[in-house]
Amino acid sequence: MRARLRAFGSNRGGPTTAAARAARVGLTPGSVSRMIDRLDAAGCVRRRPDPDDRRKVLIEPTPEGLKRVADYYAGLTDRTHDVLATFDEDRLRSLPTFVEAARDDAVAEVGRVRSDVRPRRDAGRPSHPGSGE
Repeated sequence: MRARLRAFGSNRGGPTTAAARAARVGLTPGSVSRMIDRLDAAGCVRRRPDPDDRRKVLIEPTPEGLKRVADYYAGLTDRTHDVLATFDEDRLRSLPTFVEAARDDAVAEVGRVRSDVRPRRDAGRPSHPGSGE
């Protein structure tokens, strides 16, 4: 369950559709739909109608789901606070720049890895005479 909660991601941006969540975490819509079913059955998320588009369903974490995530990360959160308490003002001011650069690098690396693993549409196909290939 913990892995599903982590993979589902945080509640930043509020409730979202399953498709938006799938795009955000880099999974297929089918995978996310099955994950939502399991999280819903465990009481960690709930589905509710989108007030702006009644064809859509929004997924949002429940208080219990948020508590489970907070409990899971409590040790790491405490250790991080302990480390940050030792930083002076200059070190603290430099952290956002580092975090943003690390995030941008991670996003770029994920994009690179995904493009390397996706099979090309024409992979393994012989070129056809007269096709310009």
